[in-house]
Amino acid sequence: MFRLEGSLDLTCSRDHLGRTYLSRQVFNVPFHISKPYWTGETLLVQVINPTAGLFCRDRLTSRIRMEPGTSAFVTNPSANRVHVADSDGAEVHQQFEVCEGAWLDYAPAILIPQAGSRYRQSTRVEFEKGGAGFFLESMAPGRVARGELFEFESLEWETDVCYAGKLILKERYSLNHRNGSLAGFQKPISNAFFAGGFIVSDDLQNYRSIAEDLREISGKDILIGLSAVEPFFWSLKILSGNSILLKRCLKSVRKILSSVLPRIAEQTRMPL
Repeated sequence: MFRLEGSLDLTCSRDHLGRTYLSRQVFNVPFHISKPYWTGETLLVQVINPTAGLFCRDRLTSRIRMEPGTSAFVTNPSANRVHVADSDGAEVHQQFEVCEGAWLDYAPAILIPQAGSRYRQSTRVEFEKGGAGFFLESMAPGRVARGELFEFESLEWETDVCYAGKLILKERYSLNHRNGSLAGFQKPISNAFFAGGFIVSDDLQNYRSIAEDLREISGKDILIGLSAVEPFFWSLKILSGNSILLKRCLKSVRKILSSVLPRIAEQTRMPL
């Protein structure tokens, strides 16, 4: 049976004027890179998948390296859809390297695991001391407009984050309708949309004040949790009653976090 084996390899470097540019870009189907745009502060990079989504046995690997002093915002313009699969689902493996003085804002569009789909994602992020970044990924409960709510067969998310050679975060999700793992998406918000990620920076401060500001924008249909795993490492989790609320919430979260890390300021071309 046909399967897609795509790869993406990007390196961001700094030129003599201090501007970030792609010094290496190697990719094949289904990956494609639109023309990067330098804002004067950061490089906007859109990774495009022109296909209908991920199917059974598809395997995608990506590597992004941020060299010292570089800054980039990496995203994609449309939702990531995972289609029905047999016993062998789709897999995505991601690796990120953030060197000293570099900044990476990684915000892919929302993942939509459709009914009967199987998906496994592994992510490893390595920060050198002095490297910084904001990573935030999101997931829908399915094709909500069609009445699909957590009807996927399985979804596995694995994330390892290292800082200065030390493992800081090892996170695992194994979601399916058989093991009770979906209960957290039903109460207190029914059939919730989810977003999760982390912020890494030696400049993090005012944790209690930021956490309180985030609680103030929480409500009946939005729940936000912020945890200081280390003084330089905050973990963020969000549950939302629908996609529109989630999109608004993510913009508000960026605005609040920008008070301690200005590079998190709301980006243009922000997907959901």
